[in-house]
Amino acid sequence: MHTIHARNVNDAYVAGLKLLYHEGVERESRAGTVVEYPTCVATVYEKPWERVLLDPVRDANPFFHLMESLWMLRGQRDVGTVVRYNKRMDDYSDDGEIFHGAYGHRWRNHFSQDYRVLDQLKIIIRRLAKDPDDRRCVLQMWDASHDLNVNKVDVPCNTHVYFKIRDELGGDDRSGYLNKLHMTVCCRSNDIIWGAYGANAVHFSMLHQYVADCLDVEMGPYIQISDSFHAYKDVFSVKVIGLMMPVGWKTLDTYDDYNFTHTRFKIPRLLDASEHTFYTSAFYKELIEPMIKTWDHWKNGEWQSAYDTVSNQMLIEDWRYVCLEWLERRKPNA
Repeated sequence: MHTIHARNVNDAYVAGLKLLYHEGVERESRAGTVVEYPTCVATVYEKPWERVLLDPVRDANPFFHLMESLWMLRGQRDVGTVVRYNKRMDDYSDDGEIFHGAYGHRWRNHFSQDYRVLDQLKIIIRRLAKDPDDRRCVLQMWDASHDLNVNKVDVPCNTHVYFKIRDELGGDDRSGYLNKLHMTVCCRSNDIIWGAYGANAVHFSMLHQYVADCLDVEMGPYIQISDSFHAYKDVFSVKVIGLMMPVGWKTLDTYDDYNFTHTRFKIPRLLDASEHTFYTSAFYKELIEPMIKTWDHWKNGEWQSAYDTVSNQMLIEDWRYVCLEWLERRKPNA
């Protein structure tokens, strides 16, 4: 196993591309030729709340990544919500109505116990609140009865998540207990450009933060274990050989380059909170509401209104920066 230690997703993204460039092996997959690392890879994020990929070459869609994360935390699986922000997502549904392997639905609504819906997140939060030393808080996405031998276009790539509250510094002296939530995600197949260091870094760090916020503890490290750590050859060639290598494996923008002072927020309990509580929260007013308004302006061809909405209403600075940059790259000709 190879381990990538990174401050955040921006550092991990460059390290992952570099690793595949030097040690990746070409092999065929169901969806085309990939460049794959020979063994599994673990990525350790020191600051998982720095979840926004700022690299303009990757040009990640921040609107889609954030709104899909919220969709997951709500336990949804409908196609309509996410297709609104990324029309290509329709390709991953068998019937155009729902996603077979939707993570959030698997977290909160897919499994049952004694004929009742099993909300795994509620149970995990309740167990850790009662016993911070609990080692049985396993969040399951893979369901053998639904996934192991089926012909579906959307089978979960990320399969399990482990949560535990530990002293981040280690050691046996409990007097210095730091009370931080550690999260480990296991993934059977991880495309590092679109998945691991794109959507997954946002989705799972939001999950990490949601559980931490519900427990009123700090986020510790987020560890992503990728059994098949790969990139599709055609995309990898464009991103790496054509664009990354000439600048010496450095992204143009990282968190170190900016003096972001307002990037942390508390995620309300969503399904556990009243609609009034959610829609009046700082999380919604400072981030989600302007995100939705901006996207609607953009889709209606109102570029300036979209830009102004981000500038004036989005108060979470890392998201504001990346949304403005994304819009700038799509500014219509004068």
